[in-house]
Amino acid sequence: MAGDIEKLLGGIDPQAFDYADAVRRILPAGHVIHGYSSAANERVIKILKTRRYSDGEPLLGFGVDGNAERALGRSLLTYAMREQQGLEFITPRQFPETKW
Repeated sequence: MAGDIEKLLGGIDPQAFDYADAVRRILPAGHVIHGYSSAANERVIKILKTRRYSDGEPLLGFGVDGNAERALGRSLLTYAMREQQGLEFITPRQFPETKW
């Protein structure tokens, strides 16, 4: 299905991740998608657990790119990877997919 990713982890059967379903679940769960432009002219998207924003707030997803759409895609990808690996939070540099 378009919009799905599959990831194989240590011999476990691949699990599909539906981006559209993730977006539908993020906001009703009380999570927040926060975006801004950095001083380096990069678009940064953070998926946070709560509406409270600070640089130290735990990340559920994170993405940086030259345009907002790709940064959002990267943040959703890392959101999916975090969920598939059973992690509670991630760091901005935990996955190479966060940055272009």
